[in-house]
Amino acid sequence: MRIVRRQDLKPSRVSDVGASGVSEGVLADQAHGCGRFAARKVFIASGGRTARFRSAAGTMIVLLEGTVGASSPADGLEIMLPGDAVILGECEECRIINHGDDRAVVLRVDGVR
Repeated sequence: MRIVRRQDLKPSRVSDVGASGVSEGVLADQAHGCGRFAARKVFIASGGRTARFRSAAGTMIVLLEGTVGASSPADGLEIMLPGDAVILGECEECRIINHGDDRAVVLRVDGVR
């Protein structure tokens, strides 16, 4: 078991086209010795949304705080509450939209098989 301790979890700005009100902090990736996956804590302001994204290796999204909608071309919009998770298959497209009045916090793990 390897524990990765972060000194600062200050969110960094995300500049994806189509995103608004989104920032993230990287929790684990190749730079931290995790070669098979990347984990991010994503903060979405009220009314904010991520850009559409997809992962070649699959993605797991877990809602930690707030209320969001997960939107995909295939499945439409699904409302998520804290504790809900979405598993995206390889190359499946998704966008996360904050549907609440408060900031939403999402754990995004790319590389889930």
